[in-house]
Amino acid sequence: MLRWSVLIGVGCAALIGLTAAASATIVKPFTLRGLATEAHEVVRGEVIDEEVIYDAYWDRVYTHNVVHVLEALGGTARPGDLIVVRQMGGVLDGIESVLIGTSDLQLGDEVVLFTRTDGAMHYLVGMA
Repeated sequence: MLRWSVLIGVGCAALIGLTAAASATIVKPFTLRGLATEAHEVVRGEVIDEEVIYDAYWDRVYTHNVVHVLEALGGTARPGDLIVVRQMGGVLDGIESVLIGTSDLQLGDEVVLFTRTDGAMHYLVGMA
């Protein structure tokens, strides 16, 4: 009986440990209203350029996508503006850095973006 109690206790501890680790990978989904509320800018645009850089300060690889704004749906951006969307990850010097959940913006893509900005760069809201 004691043996079963020990096995059950170890099994429960293992399940709790797995659950705690898994919860760190969950991202709360946004509703459309939630995305719009959190975003500084909502734009429809075309991806016209891409640059992958290494940021020594943060010791990370980032991809900068330049988006030509075709339509401004919220915020201060205007049609014709260029915004730079910064995301972690990318391919630099043949080495790929991947962050699960980032958007794969490709040259020529027409996209609708919900972004926050620090005044220089734009960052996607909700990893979408």
